[in-house]
Amino acid sequence: MRILEVTDPAMRDSEKWMAILDRDTYFPRYRSWHAGAFDENGFSIPDCDMQVFDTIVHMHTESEEHWKHFAPKICSLVGNHGTIIARNTDSALPSLKAAGFIVTTVLSDILLAVRTVRQPSLWDRKVVIITRNPSPVIERFASTLIDYLRDNMGATNISAVSFTELDTMDIGKRNIWISLVELEQELLASITPQDMTILHKLTDVATDLVWLTGANMLGSPNPGLTLVNGLSRSLMLEQPALRFTVVDVESFDIVASQTEGICHDVAKVLHGDGVRDDTEFIRSSGLLNISRFGPDVTINSLFQRRLGIQEPTRLSALGAASLSRLSVGPAGGPDSLYFQQLCKPSSRLPPGFVDVRVKAVSLNAEDVYTIDGRQETQSGTLATDFTGIITAADPSSSSGLKVGDRVVVSAPNSFSTTERVPVWSAQKILPDEDFARMATLPLPYCAALYALRDRANLRTGETVLIQSGAGAFGIAAISIAQRIGATVYTSAGSPKRRGYLSEKVGIPSTHVFDSHDSGFINKIKELTNGQGVDVVLNCLGGDLASASWECVADFGRFVEGAGAQVGVVRGDVSNASDVDRAVQTCIDTGSAIGGVIQAAMGLREQLFEIMPAENWHRSIRPKYVGTWNLHNSLEGKDDGLDFFLLTSSVAGAPMSEEEFLQITDLALSKTGEEAFNGPLVPAASHIVTGLETTRIRELAARGFEVPHTVLDGQRPAVLQASMEAADARRRKTGGKADLASAMASAPWLKFVPLKAIDLFTAEFDAPSLSTSESHLQSTGSIA
Repeated sequence: MRILEVTDPAMRDSEKWMAILDRDTYFPRYRSWHAGAFDENGFSIPDCDMQVFDTIVHMHTESEEHWKHFAPKICSLVGNHGTIIARNTDSALPSLKAAGFIVTTVLSDILLAVRTVRQPSLWDRKVVIITRNPSPVIERFASTLIDYLRDNMGATNISAVSFTELDTMDIGKRNIWISLVELEQELLASITPQDMTILHKLTDVATDLVWLTGANMLGSPNPGLTLVNGLSRSLMLEQPALRFTVVDVESFDIVASQTEGICHDVAKVLHGDGVRDDTEFIRSSGLLNISRFGPDVTINSLFQRRLGIQEPTRLSALGAASLSRLSVGPAGGPDSLYFQQLCKPSSRLPPGFVDVRVKAVSLNAEDVYTIDGRQETQSGTLATDFTGIITAADPSSSSGLKVGDRVVVSAPNSFSTTERVPVWSAQKILPDEDFARMATLPLPYCAALYALRDRANLRTGETVLIQSGAGAFGIAAISIAQRIGATVYTSAGSPKRRGYLSEKVGIPSTHVFDSHDSGFINKIKELTNGQGVDVVLNCLGGDLASASWECVADFGRFVEGAGAQVGVVRGDVSNASDVDRAVQTCIDTGSAIGGVIQAAMGLREQLFEIMPAENWHRSIRPKYVGTWNLHNSLEGKDDGLDFFLLTSSVAGAPMSEEEFLQITDLALSKTGEEAFNGPLVPAASHIVTGLETTRIRELAARGFEVPHTVLDGQRPAVLQASMEAADARRRKTGGKADLASAMASAPWLKFVPLKAIDLFTAEFDAPSLSTSESHLQSTGSIA
């Protein structure tokens, strides 16, 4: 958007307006902002060669005089569909109306004027309306549309034909084709080879095609009628001469009641202004909506934090900060840990929960792996066990916990200074019990109790082999086994650890073996008179796990202390029986299904003009049929579902499933046919990750001109604007790349300390950090 402000030295609010339009961000919502002024010589715009703007802001205190004397000049500066925002004066309103603007009064003193463009007559164009097995409602609508275009657009050569008649017609390039075939029935989702041949004939020659659907994308969507969105975008990439406009007129049910309005909107979209005009529209509540990508500030902020692109950290004492949480910098170890202050509003304590001020947190091996970035955890939790003092409690709870109680808690947590946890996860501790020591007990002892008491049913007088006994879990298991009265054998990986088990834990040295050597088999046999042990609690892998099996006595029990079971169901997501079998396999495990990732796709790429119906269905079946199969199979079994993630490409070459997935997501979540009863928030729009522009930025930063047709349209205008803004910043800084663009080209920059980031940003085109260091050293920039 190109904006011209008619400046007033006494009142200039441009800074405020530009801030509203996200100036100085990576996604500004305007392309340029210029200031012009009236003087004795007329009107001038310093440092600007443009003659036409998209928006004029004229809030000058002397605007009445300007409209009296310079109205034609002001109006001439606005392009087609341009907007003027002005004061409501005696001369402004009639001047704008006389110039052909549609004027709306806002708050009585502001005028919003939009320049209308007279639609060209269709007297020299043949207009053909296409139907397919039309119902009486569609037949009446087609007849009304013919009359409307004839009376209002001068269409003298206009007719309606059936879809099958196209097979024998001459598809003229100058004809305008208006399709009603998917107003009530799907075609593309179940297209036959014969119909595909007809569609090819139409799309191979036509240059102006308007496709009406009854998908009702902003109401209760019908995904079966949305495939045309991806098809139209892909076809316009393949055939630049084709203008393929898609109009969703809401649902088939409203066609009869809003015929006049729909005809008006069809006429409105028949002619575009050029290659960058809109070609996708959704009609809702009588308004014609357009589609745009827009920045999601919350998600972008999260991505920036994870990339390390953020303001320098301000340090303060943890005790002086409010609610804070442990955060991890670039994955790589404890050196990157810091506490981040949270700006979260306080909320009422729900029933069955307590708030605990944390005093000590224990880190087990899995927690360290999470901090190192080697494994993910549910909801990004960093720890499990901690101790602290209750600061808020539910007075109606029967747990007996109250404010001021010292407790030990075993629950996934985010390592915050205050945690809100379920009452059942907190247990009182004695006044003389140490916070730090008690925090280390719950997880290993609970796991050991479950392994030896619940699974192995270890009894007094039995023998048990506990592998890797020097770890937290092993020591807890040894302690429990000793309390039960069992004879304990154990192993450890180093002499120091084996010595610790003998000297500190009380295991005879003859009962402690090397866990890296399968020689423990013979020693166990010797010590048990060849019988083996009653229970093996194994934490070893590979061949040593097999060796542990040989130590089990007849009718003994073998308990695996680590690992996971993965069930693989081979099949095709577009085959309902395969999906049913996969879902049932999950149900049979006894656990709830927690999430679904629908990332299936057809990998056969082909230009549409030579694509047979079989390949078309092979391309769309994984997404179209597969997603419905997942939905239908999960219905009634989704109480524990946390997420249903659908992935797609940003545009598609040649087929795009993006719009179908977006609408399927909405359709599966609509009231009236609730697919998921849990606390799901369906995505109201498709998410673009930014990867689409990353490679473009990288190549452009190296001096290449990179045309990208996907970014040329109106929908992704904000992405194009962000790239232009980055170029402008680079020119302003003498060619130096801004941090975000540099990060896109050089991920290694996230490991550079903030105080050196400016120096290394200039080396963003280096393939690695070491290469950039070598170059800076060779130039004398660093020692």
